[in-house]
Amino acid sequence: MSSILAYNIIQTNKNDAEQTIEQSKYKYEMKTNESMAIGFVKNELILIMHEDDIKKRVNLYDALTTKISKFKAPVGKGRSFSVKPKLDNKNSINKLRSY
Repeated sequence: MSSILAYNIIQTNKNDAEQTIEQSKYKYEMKTNESMAIGFVKNELILIMHEDDIKKRVNLYDALTTKISKFKAPVGKGRSFSVKPKLDNKNSINKLRSY
């Protein structure tokens, strides 16, 4: 249950940050970097939750959204690479002997 709550908070922050991106500045469509958003929310969510003053809490949330929006990544359209499985694996768990 807590992971669902954390995921929803991360997605909300990410969506807020994506609304501030000016797409006309870039050659490719840009989106926020989700792994950076996860790291920032993980580190700063506790501080926001423990703050008693509502104005400080809102300011911390806005600062978090601003920090997340600084890290952008281009969206690669039509990229797909096939994964070729390796059939000859020397260290396969199935080849271990049981003594």
